[in-house]
Amino acid sequence: MARQFSDKEAVTRNEPEDPSNRESGRAFTPLDVLVVGAGPTGLVMASELLRRGISCRLIDQKDGPSTTSRALGMQSRTLELFEQMGIITPILEHALKLWETYVYGPDGKLQMRMNWQALPQVPYPYQLVVAQAHSESVLREYLKEQGGQVEWQRELVELSQDEQEVTARVKSENGTTFEVIHARYVIGCDGAHSFVRKSQGISFEGSVMEADFWLADAQLKWERPQRHAYVWSHQEGLFSVMPLPFDQQWRLFAHIPRRSEAPEEVTLERFREVFTRRTGELGTVICKATWLSNFHIHQRMVTRYRQGRVFLAGDAAHIHSPTGGQGLNTGIQDAYNLAWKLALVLGKQGKESLLETYESERLPVAQSVLKATGAGTALQYAQHPVVKKVVSPLLSRLIQLPAIQRKIALASSELLINYRPSPLSHGREQRPPSGGKRWQKPVSLRKVQAGDRAPQATFLDASSQTPRTVFQLFQQGVIHLLLFTGLHVRISETVRTTALARLVCAQWHDLIVPHLVFAGKEQPSWLQWSGSLLLDVDHEVHSAYGMQAPALCLLRPDGYIGMISKRFDEYTLFEYLRTFFVTQRL
Repeated sequence: MARQFSDKEAVTRNEPEDPSNRESGRAFTPLDVLVVGAGPTGLVMASELLRRGISCRLIDQKDGPSTTSRALGMQSRTLELFEQMGIITPILEHALKLWETYVYGPDGKLQMRMNWQALPQVPYPYQLVVAQAHSESVLREYLKEQGGQVEWQRELVELSQDEQEVTARVKSENGTTFEVIHARYVIGCDGAHSFVRKSQGISFEGSVMEADFWLADAQLKWERPQRHAYVWSHQEGLFSVMPLPFDQQWRLFAHIPRRSEAPEEVTLERFREVFTRRTGELGTVICKATWLSNFHIHQRMVTRYRQGRVFLAGDAAHIHSPTGGQGLNTGIQDAYNLAWKLALVLGKQGKESLLETYESERLPVAQSVLKATGAGTALQYAQHPVVKKVVSPLLSRLIQLPAIQRKIALASSELLINYRPSPLSHGREQRPPSGGKRWQKPVSLRKVQAGDRAPQATFLDASSQTPRTVFQLFQQGVIHLLLFTGLHVRISETVRTTALARLVCAQWHDLIVPHLVFAGKEQPSWLQWSGSLLLDVDHEVHSAYGMQAPALCLLRPDGYIGMISKRFDEYTLFEYLRTFFVTQRL
């Protein structure tokens, strides 16, 4: 039975003001997407949907933007996504690049040094420290450029759905009237206490660490450079100091063994005492604290990312230890993964099967992050004597090895995240037939598979005669098809390649941009191709994608490889495309 609204409630729909609409029962067009929660995840979600022509509203129950620094660390993979969105420059303007982390033992001596520059051949070989208030400000401006805005003081109080739409009852700014919003989909980006998640009965399973953690953003007057982080592994517990992108401002983070059920009050004076005792820095002055907090670390995540027409992303789906700075980044990548898929389905360019890949791709990532950060935190704050005397010293020696540092840097950067098991990933590395000549891959060629992050590479744009990169292609927000000529160009094979490119243009003209990756310095006179031509002068693109002979590689809008074939396989390509996308003939 339909719910009856009281006389004090104002009911509005996503349609022109016309009371006869409700009386006559005339059909109306619902909003495409309602995004709940205007943190980084919600801002990226709404912006990317609007950029792709999807009608979208973004609501938040808070009075306005947050002003505290909160989450700070941005990883290399997130910065690559911001480059694709065209906002990397304003993000970097008020940020600080973290190059190294120094870890000291209980005796105060340097135990290990983690070098974040160990990231190999990536555009952003560092961790970026940026106040969440600033990154959200940049994202709100980006949202505005896409034609959107944050609707503050809009609290979601009811949410229901049927096969056609989701109905949301939202409290207005004055708190006395309500708006009823009808949307095809709702995305909950509303944090750890998500109303969207609770309304759908999705469980949020996990635990709380048995320890207290103190946090302070304050000014430190000492001689250490503000481009490194510092950690002291004291017998009482860890104490870490991370630079903030403000003059002499640092974030202090301390593990405090729990003495009672009630949380202890955090004061600047108590922080000074703990800092001096654990670091031995007697001459350091700590003052002008802008934020003091006492909290527990929760490790929780959902059992599913989707319930019908309702999706979850960011902290609404997973929360975990701040170790490694993964939380903010994982949420942003949730949003980037879902936005392009939902936009294609709503635009009738993608099939429903595309939406099913959101959970299958992102839920395993959250599980992996939860496991890694939980293990890292437990090890860092372990009080067992064996861990302190045996395990920790052994790890401190291992971490000095260049190969180990490289792996840690890659794992923290989120560059190793892949979707290889996803239904949306097609293509495995080709192997020689049984009994054939032993297959040897040149050392210069990288091993990439479907589901991997697309490698960066530079080419010469034939139309403008200017150097460009593969990552710059992603700024268009569409699917890209790289058609490789092979290192030894043959006219017959290249003619076949251009014929496929024309066929793709005819059937997928608004969705897929084909690029001929030509292994040469200039376009030859016999090449009859007026589309995008990437001159792979130094074979850098062929090498990065492991291509030698004519081959193809389909790049998703989010910068991951959807399909890769080390041979020219038109049939498999079109079979793959028709599985997830809708043909659109000219």
